Amino acid sequence: MKKKLSGIVIFIILSIAVMSLCSCGSNENPAVTQNDLLLYYIENTESSRELVEKSSYYNESAGRLELTLDSETEEYDFYRHFKSLETKTKWSLYLDKMGLQEVPTKIVTKFANGENLFYITVFSLDDTILKNYEIRIYKEYNVQVTFRQKNGTNIVVGNEAFEGFLKQIGATWTSDG
Repeated sequence: MKKKLSGIVIFIILSIAVMSLCSCGSNENPAVTQNDLLLYYIENTESSRELVEKSSYYNESAGRLELTLDSETEEYDFYRHFKSLETKTKWSLYLDKMGLQEVPTKIVTKFANGENLFYITVFSLDDTILKNYEIRIYKEYNVQVTFRQKNGTNIVVGNEAFEGFLKQIGATWTSDG
């Protein structure tokens, strides 16, 4: 009887010890709420980080951050410019809204002229909750415009950023032509 009782006592003590260890381990990954799924934008090395939604580049009506790259810029390192709460969350960059085309390096080297849309998803470390952010990067591009003079010769106005050229001559342009 004493052996049986001491066996039960030892079993209870071991069970309590195992449960204590398990509960301590779960404190390493603190509970994450939707409010923790924050994304910070850092414009350059001299800038402080700011919440994407508080950035001067955030377009509230479109619900996205809007950035512009000059025509000479060939790559954009999202990892240098975007951060999350690393102790609680992680983030991934995608080329599509559905999150099927991930950019694992977080460096984009191919841009279309004009508008480019990217999507950042911030996840809890256990992937149970997430929040999406849309980033629009407008890639400026150069155009060469040729005017024909009355005497038949051409005047080439060339290699200026398209929008800058339009502002310079006081013209407007729409995608409809």
